[in-house]
Amino acid sequence: MTQNDIFGGKPEYRLTTIDELIERAYQKLGGENSTGARDDYRTLVLLAAPDEKILFNLLVAEDLDGLIFRQRLRLAHPDSLVVAIAEADYFARIGNYAQAVRLYTTLLESPSGSSDQAIDIRLKRLSALCRGGSTIRDCHQQILDDFWSLWGLGETFVPAQKTRRHWVRILMKELQSLEHASIFESLLLDERLPTSVRNLFSLKNSELNELFKVIEELRPELP
Repeated sequence: MTQNDIFGGKPEYRLTTIDELIERAYQKLGGENSTGARDDYRTLVLLAAPDEKILFNLLVAEDLDGLIFRQRLRLAHPDSLVVAIAEADYFARIGNYAQAVRLYTTLLESPSGSSDQAIDIRLKRLSALCRGGSTIRDCHQQILDDFWSLWGLGETFVPAQKTRRHWVRILMKELQSLEHASIFESLLLDERLPTSVRNLFSLKNSELNELFKVIEELRPELP
């Protein structure tokens, strides 16, 4: 797409017309016409090199449009578990982990919580909890609760045993802040876990504490 395609091949009006398109996109975004704003911003970034504000507004419009569409989809199919999970997944994908956790929790507390997909839903919630961190109330306790709920399933549900290593991998990968050290401190002392897993969590706990020491030693000294 070129400027001629959009503005009728009139070079003397191009700058003014682009400015008008920027203003139109902004008005649509403020007026909750996310689809129109998304399309206008996409046109703008293809016509000319965008600045940071235009790119940011494009991302906002795309996220807002995706959110509104998924809400409409949920209203159209209120009894669809697949649609409900997709809505929660969307919030997790755009980084709104607190809302994702709320939606996953609602699903687990509904009749869907006892479905064949309950393990996948709880696993998704565990991942969102790990990524959301302190933005989620009682995050550490919820992480431990989900971990032990999933782990306990392996005692009576054979398929769950096969995915235990995946739950361990989520904690090792997602919990990278010193604020998470207490989670590993709790798990490494729990004899319900195999020795190898406890040793792994012990190493992770040591890594986080050493990282804290490095951060403190490299912290710039204030004059």
